[in-house]
Amino acid sequence: MNRRTTLSLVLRISLVAVVVLASAGFTMAMWKDSATSTGNVFTTGNLDLRLRELNSTTWVQGPVTATWHAENMYPGQELNEGGVYFKNAGSIVGETFDISVTNACSVPGMDRYIEIIKMDYENGSGHDLLTDPLFGVDDLNMNGWIDLDDLEADSCICLPGPHTVGSLTMGYRFRPEAGNEFQASSVTANFTFTLHQ
Repeated sequence: MNRRTTLSLVLRISLVAVVVLASAGFTMAMWKDSATSTGNVFTTGNLDLRLRELNSTTWVQGPVTATWHAENMYPGQELNEGGVYFKNAGSIVGETFDISVTNACSVPGMDRYIEIIKMDYENGSGHDLLTDPLFGVDDLNMNGWIDLDDLEADSCICLPGPHTVGSLTMGYRFRPEAGNEFQASSVTANFTFTLHQ
């Protein structure tokens, strides 16, 4: 290797070393500062469904009892109308609302003769659940009227949630077709209201 090539090689290596050292020194000489954000808490909201009967001013978390009832029924009798109010006392808005019922009959099939003649759900826009094609109850047992048996089989689900306070008002009739086998008998209906976020 000649002297000129050696010198050129030494100069190139020296130049690369200077660039590397200068870059390292420049990187090491940069100042920096940092700050922190602490106490970042993520808290969930809640739904808090409260009920009260139409004749009451007290909101309860549940349950309310004997909202709808009748004694000494006879075939063809129109029964007392009743209802319940509900509201969300929670911190987040409820989007949908479900109404379901379970029936216990002392004589099988008696819930087919407790006809629902009025079923109005009020959430700020109102729904007649006997005629509403989207949310209403259908005559699933095909007896010609809507009754507690139909409501048990066809719960009202995904109703629009109440804007502030909502209500369900219902009226009933003991069908005139009710046979002699239903004397001294009863139906216990338990309603469940569910608010969803």
